[in-house]
Amino acid sequence: MQLQAMAKTDILITPCGGTGTVLLFLPPGATAIVMNYWDNVSIKSVQMEAIYYWNLEYLDMQYFPVLAEDYELTTDRPACEKPANDPHYENQGSLIHCNVYLKSLHRLEHTVGNALHRWAVRHHKQPDL
Repeated sequence: MQLQAMAKTDILITPCGGTGTVLLFLPPGATAIVMNYWDNVSIKSVQMEAIYYWNLEYLDMQYFPVLAEDYELTTDRPACEKPANDPHYENQGSLIHCNVYLKSLHRLEHTVGNALHRWAVRHHKQPDL
Protein backbone atom coordinates (compact mmCIF):
# COMPACT_ATOMS: atom_id res chain seq x y z
CA MET A 1 0.00 0.00 0.00
CA GLN A 2 2.84 2.41 0.82
CA LEU A 3 4.46 1.89 -2.57
CA GLN A 4 1.14 2.48 -4.30
CA ALA A 5 0.69 5.69 -2.31
CA MET A 6 4.19 6.88 -3.30
CA ALA A 7 3.48 6.11 -6.95
CA LYS A 8 0.55 8.57 -6.80
CA THR A 9 2.33 11.33 -4.84
CA ASP A 10 3.29 14.56 -6.61
CA ILE A 11 5.06 16.31 -3.71
CA LEU A 12 6.64 14.51 -0.76
CA ILE A 13 8.16 16.13 2.33
CA THR A 14 10.48 13.73 4.11
CA PRO A 15 13.22 13.78 6.70
CA CYS A 16 16.69 12.83 5.53
CA GLY A 17 18.02 9.36 6.25
CA GLY A 18 16.42 5.97 5.88
CA THR A 19 12.85 7.26 6.07
CA GLY A 20 13.46 9.34 2.95
CA THR A 21 14.33 6.37 0.77
CA VAL A 22 10.64 5.98 -0.07
CA LEU A 23 11.13 8.87 -2.50
CA LEU A 24 12.68 6.36 -4.90
CA PHE A 25 9.13 5.19 -5.59
CA LEU A 26 7.73 8.61 -6.55
CA PRO A 27 6.47 8.93 -10.13
CA PRO A 28 8.53 10.78 -12.77
CA GLY A 29 8.14 14.54 -12.42
CA ALA A 30 7.28 14.43 -8.70
CA THR A 31 9.03 16.69 -6.21
CA ALA A 32 10.81 15.39 -3.13
CA ILE A 33 11.51 17.95 -0.41
CA VAL A 34 14.14 16.42 1.86
CA MET A 35 14.68 18.09 5.22
CA ASN A 36 18.35 18.52 6.08
CA TYR A 37 19.73 18.22 9.61
CA TRP A 38 21.71 20.75 11.64
CA ASP A 39 25.36 19.87 12.18
CA ASN A 40 26.34 21.70 15.36
CA VAL A 41 30.03 20.94 14.75
CA SER A 42 30.29 22.60 11.33
CA ILE A 43 27.47 25.03 12.28
CA LYS A 44 25.41 24.52 9.12
CA SER A 45 22.45 22.72 7.63
CA VAL A 46 23.64 19.50 5.98
CA GLN A 47 22.23 17.26 3.26
CA MET A 48 22.71 13.71 4.47
CA GLU A 49 22.45 11.75 1.23
CA ALA A 50 22.61 14.33 -1.57
CA ILE A 51 25.21 12.26 -3.44
CA TYR A 52 22.88 9.26 -3.32
CA TYR A 53 20.08 11.21 -5.02
CA TRP A 54 22.14 13.07 -7.64
CA ASN A 55 21.31 10.56 -10.38
CA LEU A 56 17.55 10.62 -9.84
CA GLU A 57 16.88 12.71 -12.93
CA TYR A 58 13.18 11.82 -12.99
CA LEU A 59 12.52 13.72 -9.73
CA ASP A 60 12.63 17.38 -8.75
CA MET A 61 14.86 17.16 -5.65
CA GLN A 62 14.66 20.05 -3.20
CA TYR A 63 16.42 20.37 0.12
CA PHE A 64 14.88 22.17 3.08
CA PRO A 65 17.52 23.82 5.27
CA VAL A 66 17.09 23.16 8.97
CA LEU A 67 18.35 25.72 11.49
CA ALA A 68 19.73 25.27 15.01
CA GLU A 69 16.59 26.95 16.39
CA ASP A 70 14.46 24.17 14.86
CA TYR A 71 15.73 21.86 17.62
CA GLU A 72 14.96 24.16 20.56
CA LEU A 73 11.42 22.91 21.25
CA THR A 74 11.86 19.22 20.47
CA THR A 75 10.75 16.78 23.15
CA ASP A 76 13.35 14.10 22.42
CA ARG A 77 16.37 16.13 23.58
CA PRO A 78 18.78 15.55 25.20
CA ALA A 79 18.26 11.77 24.96
CA CYS A 80 18.54 11.84 21.14
CA GLU A 81 21.85 13.72 21.11
CA LYS A 82 24.99 11.94 20.01
CA PRO A 83 27.76 12.25 22.63
CA ALA A 84 30.99 14.05 21.74
CA ASN A 85 32.94 10.79 22.16
CA ASP A 86 30.89 9.05 19.43
CA PRO A 87 33.16 8.14 16.47
CA HIS A 88 30.82 9.94 14.02
CA TYR A 89 30.39 13.09 16.10
CA GLU A 90 32.97 15.12 14.14
CA ASN A 91 31.27 14.32 10.80
CA GLN A 92 27.64 14.51 11.90
CA GLY A 93 27.36 16.59 15.04
CA SER A 94 25.12 15.68 17.95
CA LEU A 95 21.66 16.43 16.52
CA ILE A 96 21.53 14.01 13.57
CA HIS A 97 19.05 11.68 15.31
CA CYS A 98 16.92 14.41 16.91
CA ASN A 99 13.49 15.57 15.80
CA VAL A 100 12.93 19.08 14.56
CA TYR A 101 10.17 21.44 15.62
CA LEU A 102 9.48 24.30 13.22
CA LYS A 103 8.37 27.32 15.28
CA SER A 104 7.03 28.91 12.12
CA LEU A 105 5.88 27.07 9.02
CA HIS A 106 6.61 30.10 6.83
CA ARG A 107 9.90 28.68 5.49
CA LEU A 108 8.31 25.31 4.73
CA GLU A 109 5.23 26.93 3.17
CA HIS A 110 7.52 28.90 0.85
CA THR A 111 9.37 25.73 -0.20
CA VAL A 112 6.14 23.80 -0.79
CA GLY A 113 4.60 26.73 -2.68
CA ASN A 114 7.59 26.84 -5.01
CA ALA A 115 7.34 23.08 -5.51
CA LEU A 116 3.64 23.41 -6.44
CA HIS A 117 4.43 26.08 -9.00
CA ARG A 118 7.24 24.01 -10.56
CA TRP A 119 4.93 20.98 -10.69
CA ALA A 120 2.19 23.04 -12.36
CA VAL A 121 4.61 24.38 -14.98
CA ARG A 122 5.88 20.88 -15.76
CA HIS A 123 2.31 19.58 -16.07
CA HIS A 124 0.87 22.71 -17.72
CA LYS A 125 -1.72 23.16 -14.99
CA GLN A 126 -2.85 26.05 -12.81
CA PRO A 127 -2.00 25.20 -9.16
CA ASP A 128 -4.77 25.39 -6.56
CA LEU A 129 -3.22 27.38 -3.73
